[in-house]
Amino acid sequence: MMKRCVALAALALGAVAVAQAIPLSIVNNLPGTFLDISGTGTAIAGVGDDTEHLIDTTVGNGAFPATNQVGVGNNGAMIAGLTALPAIGFTNATINPAVSTVPAGITPTTGQGYLLPFWDDLDPEPEPSATTLYWQEIGGTLYVQWNNVAHFSAAPGTTERITFQVQVFSSGPILAQYLYSDSVFGGANAINDNGASATIGYVDGANALADTNVLWSFNTASIQSGSVLSLVPEPASLALLGLGAVMFLRRR
Repeated sequence: MMKRCVALAALALGAVAVAQAIPLSIVNNLPGTFLDISGTGTAIAGVGDDTEHLIDTTVGNGAFPATNQVGVGNNGAMIAGLTALPAIGFTNATINPAVSTVPAGITPTTGQGYLLPFWDDLDPEPEPSATTLYWQEIGGTLYVQWNNVAHFSAAPGTTERITFQVQVFSSGPILAQYLYSDSVFGGANAINDNGASATIGYVDGANALADTNVLWSFNTASIQSGSVLSLVPEPASLALLGLGAVMFLRRR
């Protein structure tokens, strides 16, 4: 068997002062563990169709800093560095990796990092006052979970739901992970399964340390139940960081 070494920064982006912005990438070859927080985390109140909410967290890194507050949208996105509620529209758009602009449909554009694990027209069930968003800090990791959330196109009371989670780390080398416990709506909503109608990626926005918009997929079935996507510094950026590296060994 062959081993491929993937070098990543030994510290999270922003854990030390850097003079130059760092390119990031999303990979699907690093391990991660989905931790169900629906029974232990804080349930976000007032979740409804197209709602947004603010949480106070002490966990962050250079790509997604714990500055001011974090906005969490029912439509499958998070924004760092806010002082007021964001707007995460129900119509997803693609991410342009070549520029730092925020996709149309998301405001404000001054956020300091945008995590888009499953930006789609999601709908909490049952309504009203569905409990589908949870968050928790455990050991230097921020967990945010979309739990049993339906697609807006589903009939009221549907059991066609998905569950996914974001984990943000205060130290690297992995900056954040998207973990999909169940990515299949099924039934009449199978057309939306596995991200087929979603945007998945990262946007740096007004972040001074991150220097990459990263598109994983746009309206493409690019994930499956059990998938783990990791936001990491690109290997070429290690020289800019001037740090040591650790080696992740991937067997194939």
